[in-house]
Amino acid sequence: IAQRFEAYGLEPGWKRESYYYRWTTDLVQPLTQPGLALVGAEDLPAQEFLHQLHFGFMIEGHGGSGDVEAPVVFVGFELEPHQYTWESFRGLDLRGRIVLLLEGNAPHDFATEALLHGAEGVLWISDSGRDDVRSQIQLADPAKGYLTKPSIPVFQVRPSVAGAILERDGILMSDLLLRDAPDHGAGVAQIGNGWFARELSAVVRMHVSLGEPKRVEIPCVLGYKYGSDFDLSGQLIVLFAAYDGLGTDPDGTVFPAANHNASGVSLLLETARVWQEQDLNARRSVLFVAWGGGQLDDSGARAFFSDKRNFPRLSTSSLYGGFAPAVIIQPDYVGAGGDRLFIHPDSDDRLAKLLRESAKEVGLGTTSEQEKMLPYDELVSNRRTRWLHFTWADADVPPNQDSLEAMEVAKLQTVGEAFSLALTRIVRESSY
Repeated sequence: IAQRFEAYGLEPGWKRESYYYRWTTDLVQPLTQPGLALVGAEDLPAQEFLHQLHFGFMIEGHGGSGDVEAPVVFVGFELEPHQYTWESFRGLDLRGRIVLLLEGNAPHDFATEALLHGAEGVLWISDSGRDDVRSQIQLADPAKGYLTKPSIPVFQVRPSVAGAILERDGILMSDLLLRDAPDHGAGVAQIGNGWFARELSAVVRMHVSLGEPKRVEIPCVLGYKYGSDFDLSGQLIVLFAAYDGLGTDPDGTVFPAANHNASGVSLLLETARVWQEQDLNARRSVLFVAWGGGQLDDSGARAFFSDKRNFPRLSTSSLYGGFAPAVIIQPDYVGAGGDRLFIHPDSDDRLAKLLRESAKEVGLGTTSEQEKMLPYDELVSNRRTRWLHFTWADADVPPNQDSLEAMEVAKLQTVGEAFSLALTRIVRESSY
């Protein structure tokens, strides 16, 4: 990426000294392949689930290494807000059980409470987007505790996994929170102040073995094009795309990350190439950013863009005042998906309108609504920085299938044309 930036005439973008900005964080990696399986019963075969597709491990609190096999108990909570204390769970017995919890229903810290009441492991049912079950490998927040001893395996699982577990007792996900749901032998065994526990017949095996946390350095690639207009060059336009993905699992499974987000990086590279070829006169300054660590809980990007000390050397006009990005544009999942361009509803209204107009010029429909909101890293913490995020609607590609073969060249071409039209106006016209 750095070589392409240089070849396409971009200057070093890290304070105009280097193409590389390196940030550090603490990561923990699995030593062996994490495993989750529904153990066979009677005439039913065992069912194996796939790491990063069906489940992922968590390291917050007491989440950590463990190898357990135990029957499952579901713990449900009142739908109305309830103030729980440790006394609320007096009498709760989870010894020798793996606890199934529903995200958004159980208290967010109940995994720790489950451990205190004897649980062997915890399964959180999650349904918040494509990356909702990616494993948590980063010690992201200094204020949080991670890998606290003693540890038990704590996994996030997709609803399909929970459905397979509940199927053994003929229970539907929609009935999970009903105390009087048909029990089929899986009745409510314990009831407390605002909660109940339902014993299930399924037996589950969980395995994860983690190494020690290590401080790692993550390189990001920055290329810079200085604006030609004395008055406008101090307005910095940032084009941002994460370049990495989930990597490779211990068993050799590769997550190629072609659509999420090599496709976004390709958009940046082609923009730089075309600008050089056409000798485009950008009146505003532009920073091209290929960011590392985009799949982490905290990618470090927001902190980078919030620190004005990272930018002064990018503009001579900054000698007379603060200098920070005026606009951040973030393409993602632009190589495959549905038939319309999804513009994130939190995007700046004026920028979103401009992109919609440009998309219409190339015959491309747009939307700001879709059933599942894909995960993204919102790069700005306040609305003083204008932000635009776009992707193809319905761009959910399973990470193990996110290869070049899944890319649709025509879609990448079309979104590239719309992006190029909008961006040319942003970097050249005074009104933007």
